[in-house]
Amino acid sequence: MRDTILQAVKHCEAEMIAFRQELHINPELSFNEEKTTSYIVEKLESFGYNDIKVGFSSINTGVCADLNSQIKGPIIALRADIDALPIEEESDSFFQSLNKGISHACGHDAHTAILLATAKVLYELRNKINAHIRIIFQPAEECSISVGESKTGAYFVRESGALNGVGAIFGLHVWGDYPAGKICCNTGYATAAVASFGLDINGKGGHGGMPHNAVDPVTSLCNIVELWQQIISREKNPFVPAVLTVGKIEAGTRYNIIPQSANLCGTCRALSNEVMEFLKNRMEECAKHTALATRCDTKFTFDVLHGCVNNNPECVECVKESVTELFGEDDFLFSLPVMGGEDFSNYTDIVPGALFFLGMKDKKKGICYGQHHPKFRVNDEVLYKGVATFISCVMKTAEKN
Repeated sequence: MRDTILQAVKHCEAEMIAFRQELHINPELSFNEEKTTSYIVEKLESFGYNDIKVGFSSINTGVCADLNSQIKGPIIALRADIDALPIEEESDSFFQSLNKGISHACGHDAHTAILLATAKVLYELRNKINAHIRIIFQPAEECSISVGESKTGAYFVRESGALNGVGAIFGLHVWGDYPAGKICCNTGYATAAVASFGLDINGKGGHGGMPHNAVDPVTSLCNIVELWQQIISREKNPFVPAVLTVGKIEAGTRYNIIPQSANLCGTCRALSNEVMEFLKNRMEECAKHTALATRCDTKFTFDVLHGCVNNNPECVECVKESVTELFGEDDFLFSLPVMGGEDFSNYTDIVPGALFFLGMKDKKKGICYGQHHPKFRVNDEVLYKGVATFISCVMKTAEKN
C-alpha cells in the first residue's frame, strides 16, 4: 500500500498547500472559528462526505465527519485543531493574516490542511479500508472557555460523545524545533500538564521618598517570585520535570509612588499530576507567609487547564512502522517529552492514542522560529508526510482490528 498512499497524497499536495494558505490568511480565535468551520464543511462536502456534524456539545464551532460508519467495530479517529492565536504576525509572505493581531503562530492552519487532505484521500480509498473512521476538527485548543475552568475545545469534544466507540485516536502537531520532515514521537507522557496562576498583593501606598510610611507590595512580590524558583531548584525531585514561569507583572503608576497593590500571573508545567498539586500548595504557602512577613495581604489562584498527553505504546509503534515503511527509518525519531501543553490529553485520558510531531525547521529557508513566535512559519514542503502517516496509521489499525 506504500505506493498507493504516496501517489494519492502527492496528487493532492498542491491542493493541501492551497488549503493551508487560505486558512492562514483567515485566522480565528478559540471558540470563534465560524468561517473556518464553514470552510471545512464546504471542503468535506466537495470530497463526497455527507455524514457531517457541526459543533460539539454546547459550542457551535468545529466539525466531526464519519466515513464507513456502516462498518462495525472500534472507530479509528483522527484529530486536528483549528484555532489561531492573539499574536501579530511578522512575515514577508504573500499570504499574511488579514485579521490584525491574530495569526496561526502555532501551525493549526497546517493541522487543518493536513487533515483535510487526509480526509480526501481516505474517501478515495474508502473501499480498501475495513473500518469506521471519524475525523475531528477540534476548536479552541489554545484556551479555556473562561478563566478558571478546564474547558478547552477537547473537553467539549468529549462531552459531545464524539469519542464514544473510538478504539484509537491519532493527532499531529507541526513543530518548529524539530528538523524538517522528521516525524518525532515517544511512548508515555508526550506533553506537559498545564496550569495558570495569579497573585494579587495588597500593601499600603505612599511616597517613594518615604517608604517607612508605606507597605511596599513590589518588594514583597519580588521576594515571592525568587522564592518560587527555589521550589523548582531545591524542593522538587530533579528527575521529574516541571517549569514555573512568571509571565507578567504589574504595579504602580509613577516612578516616585509606592503602589497600593501589585499583581502577577504565569504558568506551571509538569509531567506529573502529583508534582502539579505539590507546586500549587507550595506556591500558595510561600506567597502567603512571605507576604505576611512584609505586612502585605495576598490572593492566590491556580487553575489546571489540562493534564499530560499520554501516548499509548501500540499507537506509537503504529506511527513508527508507518513512517519507516513510507519514508525510511531515518525519518522517525524517538523524542523527549515537550513541556508545552496540548489538550489532546483529554482524548488519551480515555482512549488509546498517539500525538506525533512533524518537524518544520530549515535554517536555509529561514524557518527557524518556534511555536507562538510572531515569525513562526510552516514548511509546506514536508506537510505531505503528515497526510501519508495519518493514512497509514488508519490502515494499520484497521488491519489489527
